Amino acid sequence: MSSNDSKKRKAAFDKKCAANKKTAKRLRTRMDNKTKLAYFKECFGAKDFKECDRLLEGNQNRMIDYLSEAFISRVIETPDIDNWGWLFEHSIDANARFRAVNAKSWTMLMQAAEVGDLNLCELVLDNCPSTINERNHGNDKWTALMYAARGNHPELCKLLVEKGANIHIESTTDRTALDIARGNDAVDVVAYFESLHLSKKRRLIR
Repeated sequence: MSSNDSKKRKAAFDKKCAANKKTAKRLRTRMDNKTKLAYFKECFGAKDFKECDRLLEGNQNRMIDYLSEAFISRVIETPDIDNWGWLFEHSIDANARFRAVNAKSWTMLMQAAEVGDLNLCELVLDNCPSTINERNHGNDKWTALMYAARGNHPELCKLLVEKGANIHIESTTDRTALDIARGNDAVDVVAYFESLHLSKKRRLIR
């Protein structure tokens, strides 16, 4: 089913639902799983979370199907605190499910760090603290702190360090977050890292 087909179906469904709540309940019941999944994704994309809740009502097993790693990996591509917040709120096992990665092999925390969104990073860390030092699955093995350093996001780097990010971890090219910041002229992050006197307590972690 194409995206346009799903949108048309959702529009028609919403029109009928607005006219009669009993009709809405009956329509949801009659949808096959494939149609319901497509409709769920359209509702989620439109931030119609009330309708998402209705689709999942009384059936937590359906959540496992709907929030597949493939779906979550697509969500990661567009950091949005409303969408991510709803997913965390409804996840059966946040730490397990939100370790999913996007096409670049980045976790949700890495993506939030890359764009420099402090609120999104806090949201992820509150729900999935175990991902803070996780490396990407690509060739460079970067952590979220490294992405934040490259983007010159000093407040975000400070948050990550305070939450337990290891500043001594090295990428596969033997670079720490400080090295990456220096290589990308991220002067504010360099200043922050240097204030921690890293050279005095540096140890190699690969």
